[in-house]
Amino acid sequence: MSLSQFAASHDDSTAETEPLFTDDDIVGFTPGDMVPWHFMPSIIVASFFASLIGTLLTVELLQRKRLGKSLMSR
Repeated sequence: MSLSQFAASHDDSTAETEPLFTDDDIVGFTPGDMVPWHFMPSIIVASFFASLIGTLLTVELLQRKRLGKSLMSR
């Protein structure tokens, strides 16, 4: 089953949808070919900061949880 047939086989009665990919989008590449690619540095920087903030918040929450179990806080 091709990608266009797979996308067309999903019956959505509320809206008429087009397949995301057609066979023409995939044709032209064979194993071993150089596939063009690019990356966006802004995505990498944003991902780094999101991970850093998540790490800091996790450490903060773990410290607050541990501080609440002391005898002084009861």
